[in-house]
Amino acid sequence: MKPAEGKRALYESWVRDYSADIYRCAFRLCGDADCAEELTQEVFFEAWRSIGSLRDPAKAQGWLLSILRHRYMHWLRDHKRERGIRGGQRIDPARLASDQESA
Repeated sequence: MKPAEGKRALYESWVRDYSADIYRCAFRLCGDADCAEELTQEVFFEAWRSIGSLRDPAKAQGWLLSILRHRYMHWLRDHKRERGIRGGQRIDPARLASDQESA
């Protein structure tokens, strides 16, 4: 097997074995199916780009979860302004929750 074929086979095994777990964890983090799907895709894209940096393939699941954590933090940072500012004013998440409960 050529190195490129081995890399591809390893990656495909990760997608097969861990994509459902990564998706579930992503969904728990963001609470949204579209977000979870996007994060899952980003995790596996990053894993493919960085496959050579994983020293121990037996630790792939933990490595993928670490990538998920980092991708989620980036997602939060990028979406914080979109969700937290309306008309130039900051919204207190606690107040927003209480407003929704009383509606």
